[in-house]
Amino acid sequence: MARKSLGGPGRLQNKNARTAFTARHKLAVLASFKELGDISSVIRKFYPNLACSSFDSRRKLIYQWIRDREALERVCTSPVQAKKQKARSLGVTTILSADDERVIVTWVNEMRGLGVPITTTMVQLKAREVARNRHRFSLHARKGQITPTDADQAKKIYNADQTACFFEYIPARTLTKKGEKTVWVRCGGKEKERVTVMLLTDSDGVKYPPTLVYKSVPSQIPLVAEENRVQRNGFGVRLWKRMQKIQERTKMHVYGNKTAWWNFNLQLKFLETYFSSRPDISVSVLLLLDDFSGHWT
Repeated sequence: MARKSLGGPGRLQNKNARTAFTARHKLAVLASFKELGDISSVIRKFYPNLACSSFDSRRKLIYQWIRDREALERVCTSPVQAKKQKARSLGVTTILSADDERVIVTWVNEMRGLGVPITTTMVQLKAREVARNRHRFSLHARKGQITPTDADQAKKIYNADQTACFFEYIPARTLTKKGEKTVWVRCGGKEKERVTVMLLTDSDGVKYPPTLVYKSVPSQIPLVAEENRVQRNGFGVRLWKRMQKIQERTKMHVYGNKTAWWNFNLQLKFLETYFSSRPDISVSVLLLLDDFSGHWT
């Protein structure tokens, strides 16, 4: 049984603000207009209950049908097409075969059986994957790019930017079987918690270990808080032992502050970590950053 509504007006009634007409109906309206010669009489004949506020829009719609008369007559040559409300040209849509649809349906059922939320974007990506596998497509990078004349001054170009990485991504809607009243989604209750990640790559395609910034409550004692910031990357003594193991295992640099956000001090440490001890320190390089205030040094 569905859960009862605790308040509010309930489900709103469908207003049917938009109305679609078949090609046969449109031709009948045009034939009547040719006979009567008056657009107002045609509207009163076919739409007697039309509101006065919609009269002008319906008049413009009929004039649009007059301009499309030849196309409507071609559509009405087929009894099947004459009953349709929309005419779609050949080649404007992609239809999956029955086998490909079964692959997607099987995948959706498996994911929903595990409690994984399925969004429309995920279904589209799965359909593209099926299409790539069916036609054996693959993506390749463009090669042979012409180097600008002033690129010799920088032997290597770096690009860095930070982003929020959420521990869980729970979409607002999910695809499920029609008629189900209760939809279960497996999660750990951490959908609003995140970590800030600074990513770095260079023009050679090398992806460097990311830098993570977690939310860490600083000590209430100023001397201890400063000691944690300088010696333990912003973490306490106990937590720093665990973070050290993570850094050694993943080669990532982990920091902590009360906002879990990038700032001036972290930017200096980031530059010192990746650029102060380069083996080719005498070679000029270019680092690309956006204008976020935390990047200013």
